[in-house]
Amino acid sequence: MIGIEIISSIYALIHLRDPVTAQHSYAMAACAYELAKILDPGNESDYFLGGLVHDVGKIGWPDRLLKGNQKVTDEDKKLLVRHVSDGVRFLSQLNLPPIILQMAQFHHERNDGSGYPSGVYGKYIPISGKIAAVSDVYSALRMDRPYRKGMSHDDAIAIMEVDRGLDKFVMAQFKNCTEGRNTIENLLLRNRPLVDSSHAK
Repeated sequence: MIGIEIISSIYALIHLRDPVTAQHSYAMAACAYELAKILDPGNESDYFLGGLVHDVGKIGWPDRLLKGNQKVTDEDKKLLVRHVSDGVRFLSQLNLPPIILQMAQFHHERNDGSGYPSGVYGKYIPISGKIAAVSDVYSALRMDRPYRKGMSHDDAIAIMEVDRGLDKFVMAQFKNCTEGRNTIENLLLRNRPLVDSSHAK
């Protein structure tokens, strides 16, 4: 599989830097894989790999921002936005499949144009970006954070369904493919064979 050794090494680095970010990335990858099986069949492995490294730009964040729960300053907000361009710049040097780069580039863009860093909307966001956005938000809502407990599956879905920034069709497909799976662990277990998961534990 093209890029799997490179991606596994980058993911290991992310885990060394911050296990919580690695856990979020693995969960995001599992969600993206499930969605891609429906919306972009044949490319689901690239979606899984892209999910693992979509937040690689965060490794440049200081610990107070990456691991802390302090109030975010205006300067911090610039770093938050910049992790997207930093990640894309890094991944662009590695001759990886386009889907992997697109997931890093578009995972914070929103269908209504309210996202970042470019504020693109609708038809200007590729399907990989829309899948990445839904998967990223779900994983983020489900994961425990230093400042809050992770949400239940049902609560996360309820919030996402009223989020105008998420593509409604992609969101509907995600809800359908996770029907009856009340924990994100089920998604993770289904997808572990795609990559060495020892770093996700």
